[in-house]
Amino acid sequence: MIAVNRGAELYARARRRIPGGTQLLSKRPEMFLPEQWPSYFSRAAGAFVWDLDGRQYLDMSHNAIGANVLGAADPDVDAAVVNAIRDGIAATLNAPEELELADLLCELHPWAQMVRYARTGGEAMAIAVRIARARTRRDVIAFCGYHGWHDWYLAANLAEEQALDGHLLPGLSPVGVPRGLTGTALPFRYNQLDELEAIVAKHGPNLAAIVMEPTRDTPPADGFLAGAKRLAREAGAVLVFDEITAGMRLTTGGAHLILGTYWTDRIGPVAALATIRKHKREHVAAHLQRIGVRVQQGWRDEGARAGLPIHVGGMAPLSHFHLDGPDVQAAHTAFTQLMLDRGFLAGKGFYVTYAHHDEHVDQYLAAVRDVFGSIGDAMRSGRIGTLLRGPVAHSGFARLT
Repeated sequence: MIAVNRGAELYARARRRIPGGTQLLSKRPEMFLPEQWPSYFSRAAGAFVWDLDGRQYLDMSHNAIGANVLGAADPDVDAAVVNAIRDGIAATLNAPEELELADLLCELHPWAQMVRYARTGGEAMAIAVRIARARTRRDVIAFCGYHGWHDWYLAANLAEEQALDGHLLPGLSPVGVPRGLTGTALPFRYNQLDELEAIVAKHGPNLAAIVMEPTRDTPPADGFLAGAKRLAREAGAVLVFDEITAGMRLTTGGAHLILGTYWTDRIGPVAALATIRKHKREHVAAHLQRIGVRVQQGWRDEGARAGLPIHVGGMAPLSHFHLDGPDVQAAHTAFTQLMLDRGFLAGKGFYVTYAHHDEHVDQYLAAVRDVFGSIGDAMRSGRIGTLLRGPVAHSGFARLT
């Protein structure tokens, strides 16, 4: 049992100073291991993280919610950023890397002729929707998947009766979203082309855009993406692919090449250029795929060995598992707690980085075997709660995937 946890103590203070305790729901300690999660890092490098007490962990979890595709503190990216900081990051004049990055992005994405930068994923999607509405002079957005917290998206959770607000995407409150946006964001489920067809049939003349993740948990069914493209063209709507989470995990440039940042400072473009060039040079996507497949198969094998009913899903570099049975959320919490005891940041999801290597997977799966065995025994005897030293982790918000 961990005796000292300065991160948990600091988080208790943060909850009184920062709404929700953190800037991002996905990084709240309650989502992992309430009252026990280390919460804050003092240092991160490659696939490892050090907490405020100096303890080292192998990060087999979300790795900065997927942002660290090369791993933390990648030396090539860091060197480029340090050089940019030395030369000054912002001035009255513009950074030339803005154009250099724009040229590279258009080279990777032959369909694009121009580039606009944004600081966050949610902001990027808000910009895309604004452009689509401006171009079409229409208001309605059809969407599937998760696309951030801005008004255009959370409008989906507005109902004609306020008592029904939030029923569509549980966990995402539309409080503060103007009620005048009711009916402007219409959901359909991934791979359910008939649902999108129904939206287009009813709202086609006022449809500004179809917004979707081209792939995430499952690959697209035959004809699904082509059908979405056809419907957008027929309706005169813009088709927007959101790859903020999928990123460059399947290939350099993005999954849409297989299937079909900052404003004016220098750091964002410099870091992006270094990341993209290394991603292509080192064949990072192939590495992410191979490591992800190993982990997914390891979960299946160790689940079967422990007699645990387990579902494994997601694209290989963006994997997740789910245990079935009674008290399943307690079981998932126990997994995180027991893995933390063994020096791993781990939950149901694992986002692979270039810094993860076979020896890391070997160590991780050896720990998973031990932990799955303990959880299997506890679930069969109906005593999963006895494994926990604190509260059960919170569940997240719903996704339309």
